[in-house]
Amino acid sequence: MVELSGMSYVCIMSTRSQDRFELALRSHTHGSTGAETAVELLVHHGSWLHRCDFLDRLVEYGNSVGGTAVMDARVAWDRVPAFLVVAGCSADERSILLLAAELAGTDTGVALWDLLGDLDTTSAEIVADALRTVLRDQR
Repeated sequence: MVELSGMSYVCIMSTRSQDRFELALRSHTHGSTGAETAVELLVHHGSWLHRCDFLDRLVEYGNSVGGTAVMDARVAWDRVPAFLVVAGCSADERSILLLAAELAGTDTGVALWDLLGDLDTTSAEIVADALRTVLRDQR
């Protein structure tokens, strides 16, 4: 664990463990376009899924599925607004996490236009790509 700016924490996870973790998060989204898009947004943005504060406070973990070594994990989207009150992050990271929560069905109380306005160019492209992918898969 590495401390950044006195507030943010970065977790180091092996590529294999990260892949399994992302698979576990995705497994809870089947049948929910909004939740699927939210998880894809976090995966492609990359920042939040490597932060210990996010992993400790917003990800709920379960036991292995069916006795296998498959991790069971889901994001507690309803806790995102309160978490961001104490989490140190950039405006871009804040917007990504709030957008993901909104897509997953949580009313964050922040206007969509305000969230989009805080995105940098790269993150705006990630949001657009996540939306395109899910919409394409729906057809």
